[in-house]
Amino acid sequence: MNRKNLVLQYFQKKQLLTVTNASYAKHITDLFLWMIQADDVENDMTKSFPVKTTGTAEIISKQSGIIAGIEEITYLLKHHTKLSCTPHVEDGAQVSKGQIILTLTGNSRELLGFERTLLNILGRMSGIATFTHNLHNPSLAATRKTPWMLLDKKAVAIGGGLTHRLSLSDFALIKDTHLALLKKETLEDVVKKMVAMDLFFEIEVQTIDEAFVVTKTFEETRTQLQPLLVMAIMLDNVVPKTAATFVKKIQKNPVYPYIIIEASGEITKKNLPVWEKTGVDVLSMGSLTHSAPTFNFSMTIV
Repeated sequence: MNRKNLVLQYFQKKQLLTVTNASYAKHITDLFLWMIQADDVENDMTKSFPVKTTGTAEIISKQSGIIAGIEEITYLLKHHTKLSCTPHVEDGAQVSKGQIILTLTGNSRELLGFERTLLNILGRMSGIATFTHNLHNPSLAATRKTPWMLLDKKAVAIGGGLTHRLSLSDFALIKDTHLALLKKETLEDVVKKMVAMDLFFEIEVQTIDEAFVVTKTFEETRTQLQPLLVMAIMLDNVVPKTAATFVKKIQKNPVYPYIIIEASGEITKKNLPVWEKTGVDVLSMGSLTHSAPTFNFSMTIV
């Protein structure tokens, strides 16, 4: 298996982020219902004004970019409102300013009450997808700095990025906080224990010396116990030059085809071109989800 497919196997979970997956459907439903409750739609102060019983509205893009959230909006409206929804584009589509994205028809009170919630979902997901897409790097991965959790991960995937873990249960990622709280186990002990479990795992290291300790222990242990096991090493908060040095040296190691190398920490749009030359397999960027600009939409009553 080539390295690209190896990375996709463990760091791309977008196939699970669909409403046909009951767990994901529940996740977006819980978020939607919370947003409606938080907005106190039932007690909208404008309810005293007489309005038409039914109406039609169009959601229009006010900028160009990549659309995300169509599947989610369509599902939520179908199952939790009386509104009908006609999408005019699909998730991942490139749209231009002024383009009609969705047409909504039905109860006028719901059109007015759900307007901001629908625009917020589309705006956040499309903003993340557009931001990710514009970085033009399929090695970029989301982190768990995601206020909207799986919706943020889905948006990154639509934009062409990797989801990384969807939750703590995906695979074990042993971070510096775990190591600091261990009683007596050394870094070597942790690697040996994880190899014995015969499951994909990742270990975060702070220095290149720690990375070599992990590599050596993994090589020695897996040769004896699990010769086909794959693991990942996260180089956390190291500079690009250090990461490049480690990659260059480990490439000569026979265990290299079984180790995915990830870099995380202080990776930005500005220094991304430098990181792209280091040879690491995955570049995790928290800014994909915590700093992406919101996509601009408006809703117009027809």
